[in-house]
Amino acid sequence: MRGFFIPSLPDLFGRSMFSKASMFFDGWIAWSSQAMTVTFLSGFAFIFPAVATDIQTDTAVLRALDKVTAKVQILRVPVGKPTTFGRLEILAKSCFTRPPEETPESSVLLQVVKTAGQTKTTVFDGWMFASSPDLSAMDDPVYDIWVRACENKAASSAP
Repeated sequence: MRGFFIPSLPDLFGRSMFSKASMFFDGWIAWSSQAMTVTFLSGFAFIFPAVATDIQTDTAVLRALDKVTAKVQILRVPVGKPTTFGRLEILAKSCFTRPPEETPESSVLLQVVKTAGQTKTTVFDGWMFASSPDLSAMDDPVYDIWVRACENKAASSAP
């Protein structure tokens, strides 16, 4: 069969599921929408979820709590530069956020080192997520840290 075109396929609610035909020629056709991509190849339909790429940013916005003094502070930690809070040294290795059209989520790869005298102990080394802080929480009796957001330096210096 030479190239074919199906103008719209209704979904369960009667609306057109595909906003536009992105490409068609000899024997196959592909549609894309914000929700999914469907490809017809020789009579078979393949459905792939649309995947947006995360946006890499240069500043992690964290909320830090000192449980002894009840001091809460918002920290803007540049990626690759250590920042101190009390006896903690916080290093954001990378920071990602989702595009505005996706479900909001910020994820930060953190390394937190606690200094006690001459000894340094790694308290946390891994990913933290803004939407679920208990998923990978920092376990320390004195300090708590949560991810609030990821942003670029230009956005964080705006009034």
